[in-house]
Amino acid sequence: MKQFEELYWPYLKNYIDQIVAADKTIYIYCESTMSRLFDYFSDFPKGHIILHLKVDDSYEIRNKFLISV
Repeated sequence: MKQFEELYWPYLKNYIDQIVAADKTIYIYCESTMSRLFDYFSDFPKGHIILHLKVDDSYEIRNKFLISV
């Protein structure tokens, strides 16, 4: 988590902020478990981030964030 917070998240957050400002959508393919990081993505408006989950349970995540299908 510490490495993610220091090295990866600041750049990804900046990139996602630009995506949201341009009213576009970003598609992120997640090969490993990402459940510990989902709170980072919850701050962004719905409809701008698509997470393709390979390992995590998508139904659990959908219910957690109350995402309508």
